[in-house]
Amino acid sequence: MDYNRDKPSEDYQQLILDAGWEHLGERNGWSYWRKEVKSGQASEIFTDAESKLQKYQRLFTTYTVSMPAVVAMYIIGVAQFNRFPGRHPQWFVVTFVILFMGWILFAAVNAFMIHLRMNKLK
Repeated sequence: MDYNRDKPSEDYQQLILDAGWEHLGERNGWSYWRKEVKSGQASEIFTDAESKLQKYQRLFTTYTVSMPAVVAMYIIGVAQFNRFPGRHPQWFVVTFVILFMGWILFAAVNAFMIHLRMNKLK
């Protein structure tokens, strides 16, 4: 798997195809590739530290850039619940808070883990 928000260039795709990888598709910035396992060892698209670091930097940027927007949506939602108390069922408010806090925690943990991997590669 490789992450790139922008559509990968044809040269990039051709380089990976030439290395024996089969392109399976793309979704939400992720490109999915596969290659037959030989000698019991799994292959990697990126074999050097620099290309792995660049991949993780692209992914880290996406998490950190989107985080303020998600936090802002959470704050706006909670403000609406406070502005119009009693107009929303309690289960809805609780579900909203749990889902958003879960997503924020998920994104923060992933960003932290990516940051650790980047530091290890440096």
